[in-house]
Amino acid sequence: MNPGKVARTGLSARQSDEQGVEAVGEARAAIGPQTGERRVRERGREQFVRLCECQCGLPTLLATRTNRLYGHVARQPVRFIQGHQNAARQAPKQGCAVDECKQSARKRGWCELHYERWRRKGDPEAPVSVPAEGCRVEGCAARHMAKGYCQKHYTRMLRHGNLTGQQPHDSAVIRFWRRVDKGDRCWMWTGGRGDHGYGSLKDDDRRAISTHRFSWQLHHGAIPADMEVCHTCDNPPCVRPDHLFLGTHTDNMQDMLKKGRLVSAWGRRTACSAGHAYDEANTRVDRNGHRRCRACSREGDKRRRERKKSGAAR
Repeated sequence: MNPGKVARTGLSARQSDEQGVEAVGEARAAIGPQTGERRVRERGREQFVRLCECQCGLPTLLATRTNRLYGHVARQPVRFIQGHQNAARQAPKQGCAVDECKQSARKRGWCELHYERWRRKGDPEAPVSVPAEGCRVEGCAARHMAKGYCQKHYTRMLRHGNLTGQQPHDSAVIRFWRRVDKGDRCWMWTGGRGDHGYGSLKDDDRRAISTHRFSWQLHHGAIPADMEVCHTCDNPPCVRPDHLFLGTHTDNMQDMLKKGRLVSAWGRRTACSAGHAYDEANTRVDRNGHRRCRACSREGDKRRRERKKSGAAR
């Protein structure tokens, strides 16, 4: 009840609740088992009541006028009125409509358990499926979660479709030939490559291996521990088996030196960073054996002389 209204009438909150309960009891007696409207006299004035639409079995007053502030609509049941809430707390609770169920009714005349069974299965008395005692995977002692599996194996089945937790992959041989382009001269690897241009592949054990070494193992067998796979064509991404041969690390370095490939990346450059060509007239070799651009050296000397001259003028 409104505190101001209680103060004006001189009634305490407890007395007001008791009057609300008595009024609700009189209204329920006036309505009886019917759900139609009845005119009752409550608190010195006539009002209309009818059974509440929340299926609680209690009568509720009807709004005499529309009040948007409180959400009241004329001639429609008022959801929250003083006395209705208190009477609902003190009124005896109805039991579940299912036989032998001692729980109080919550929704549609059923308790929470039977209401959920009706919502999910369409029958409040539907039998409850008894879960398995444990996971059906052999050797797994974890508790059952769903569809006969524990949480770990059930998640693996959802994500990967298997119980190993790994996505299915083709064998390394199938993945190898899928990325080999057999040309007239070399068989080029079209997959991923490393910094030096050699192809890279993961074997069946998910370990990275160079594609030219994998090609040798595929055609000739295992590679000895102290041997390397070398190219006769000097083409790192080539995986053609007759372009490969075994040799020690010394043999590999001598083969590179003989073919002129034992040169650094700087040694293979034909121009400096400024674009000046490394020809005979523009190139000099310092005492450390490094090439130097004559044009860049002249420009650097000119800038140093200008800085020195401007500093002396100041």
